[in-house]
Amino acid sequence: MASSLLKSVLILIALLGTGSALAQPRLAVIVHPDLDRKDVSFMELRRIMRMETQYWRPGETISLILPGPSAPERAPLLDRVYQMSEQAFRQHWIAVAYRAQTLSLPRPYSDCSVAVRIVANLKHAMTVVDAACIGEERVRVLRVDGKLPKDEGYRL
Repeated sequence: MASSLLKSVLILIALLGTGSALAQPRLAVIVHPDLDRKDVSFMELRRIMRMETQYWRPGETISLILPGPSAPERAPLLDRVYQMSEQAFRQHWIAVAYRAQTLSLPRPYSDCSVAVRIVANLKHAMTVVDAACIGEERVRVLRVDGKLPKDEGYRL
């Protein structure tokens, strides 16, 4: 009986997730340090994240890296930037892939430290991570509407 109860609890955790009880991360938009951008508007960020904008400039394809289903950044990113449910988010990417609207789909990450390392080493990369995860890696944090994650009124 205890085994079946444990099994049920594990299934519920897998279905519902555990992120709601945890503190929401303060998200930071990061890019490769050599990218000549310092700021992005919130609306431009939304277009990039939805891959409606795919180039920094002609010939410079944005390599988008997104939090995978188990990453703690995913729920707040869906809520604050995509303004979609998980199901709508999945349908969005299926539609993008089906319509071949992009040259390559975003790469998922489950651990923010891996995402930070990728961005530090991939010239046109961009992602959104927990600001506390950046550490010593050499990346550039983009301002969103002129504000950094530590600033009051920051939208992420």
